[in-house]
Amino acid sequence: MEDKTRRLLVRPMTLEDMPNVLMINNENFTEPWSEKNFIYELEENDLATIMVLTYADVVIGYCDFWITFDSAAINQIAIKKELQGHKLGRLLMEDTLARVDGVDEVKAITLEVRTQNERAINFYLSFGFHIVLTKKGYYTNGDDAHYMMKVMKENE
Repeated sequence: MEDKTRRLLVRPMTLEDMPNVLMINNENFTEPWSEKNFIYELEENDLATIMVLTYADVVIGYCDFWITFDSAAINQIAIKKELQGHKLGRLLMEDTLARVDGVDEVKAITLEVRTQNERAINFYLSFGFHIVLTKKGYYTNGDDAHYMMKVMKENE
C-alpha cells in the first residue's frame, strides 16, 4: 500500500501555509515579501496564483505567478534552501508552465531575475526562457534585472 503522506504534491497556497512560505521567502530573496504582500496575492489580487510544493504535508517550495491577458509573469519561485539542488525547483517550474500553457490566451511567460543570480538565470534558460533586455536599477537596492521571456504559443 502506497504511503500517501510521503509524496510530493503541488496545490494552491492557503493562509495556513503562510509561516513556511514566509520562511522560504526570507531565506531566498534579498528583498523578501511581507505577510501583507502574500495576503494581498491570496485574497485580493484576482490575477495572482500561488501554488505550494509540499512533501509529507509540509511546504517546501512555492511559485507566485500572474496571468494577464495574453501573457503570464512569474513573480517568485523558491525552494527551501536546504532542499535545493534536488530538482524540486524543476518540478515546480514544470507544474507552473503546464498550468500557464493550459490557458489558451497566454502566448508568453515572463520574469525578472537579478543579473548576478547566475544559478537562477541558468535555471530559466534551461526551460527555454531568453534574456530580452536588462532593466537598470530595477530592484530597490539598485540591482539590475534581466527581463526574461519564454514563448508558449506562436501567434496564430
